[in-house]
Amino acid sequence: MAAGTLLVLLTGCSGGSQPSEPSSSAAPTALKQEAEVLAPLDCPAVVPAAAVAGILGVPVEDLAQVYPDPSTGGASPNSEAVAIVMAAAAREASGEQSCGYWAAAGTDDESSVRVSVLPGSARYFALTEPDPNDGHPMLPVGLGDAAFFACRGGEWDGCRAQILVGENWLSVSVAKQEPDEAEFLAYAGTLADAVAEVTLTSPPIAPRVECAALLSPFDLTESGHLIDAGGGDITPVGSGNFRFEVPAYLAGLVDCSWGSDQGAGGDRVHLTVLPAAQSAWSQASIASLNSSIPVQPVDLSHDADARWPDAGIEALSGCSDHDCQVTVLADGVWLTVTTTGPAGLADATALAVKAFARYAAAV
Repeated sequence: MAAGTLLVLLTGCSGGSQPSEPSSSAAPTALKQEAEVLAPLDCPAVVPAAAVAGILGVPVEDLAQVYPDPSTGGASPNSEAVAIVMAAAAREASGEQSCGYWAAAGTDDESSVRVSVLPGSARYFALTEPDPNDGHPMLPVGLGDAAFFACRGGEWDGCRAQILVGENWLSVSVAKQEPDEAEFLAYAGTLADAVAEVTLTSPPIAPRVECAALLSPFDLTESGHLIDAGGGDITPVGSGNFRFEVPAYLAGLVDCSWGSDQGAGGDRVHLTVLPAAQSAWSQASIASLNSSIPVQPVDLSHDADARWPDAGIEALSGCSDHDCQVTVLADGVWLTVTTTGPAGLADATALAVKAFARYAAAV
């Protein structure tokens, strides 16, 4: 089963009718603050292998532990490889933790159990509702403080549940042929009870700036070469896909995309910003990512239009046939601009300079 499919199964609640973003009482943090290193969830205690074997109906020795997808962008070179790594780093910084097992390792049996816990996310759980789009809407059930579940067959056989346990969002997915609803609910109940006994650290909510405050229509026309640009936040609060992005949102990830209704249909500007990202940047080996845009270190410290922090800036940039990219780290903020179409490297750099200055001023 593909990693993207598992993500959908684990996040089976869907956004409702465009609710407003909940306000946060958390004060903005300094740009250079580093993401917390959180204690890992004790998977053997919360998701014991014996119980997994029981719900899947297989011997314990047939189980193989599921490890997180490193999210390096896939097998084919991808112009979004840097943005994908940034999103993965944001999910990690959010405090979301996962445990899981495959059954019959090394065979075609795709039976599995996947469990994830996202601390400090009750406000966003309250903005979701049962999934109305796949023909198998999730129904309310008496687990935890609030919960929805569904069992289904066809393209995917199994059951899933979304459970609020205090401030923690628990997602449970059991993939197996001919799932038993009562058996699944009993199993999900034991997981909710286990999570209720665990103390999970919720990182401080990172400052977040809206896309429209970072690049203006004038910027997108002058430097992005977009005509009548439209777009903005890729997953705004309340959108159908927002349920997949709650962890990254909590970590402060800003993910924006603009396109043009005129000119070439593929012309666009993509902006991604992640705060508290010094460690993520250091670990990414950006020049070695499986990207279709070759980048190399570049000195932007003397750019006449830039106002970089006194601590300096690290940057890489480059272009392919149709895309250009600039990715920078300054004061712990990782910012990447990718352009597709007539915008050149100087244009992408100008957009990065403007976006960083406005981000720094806003937080």
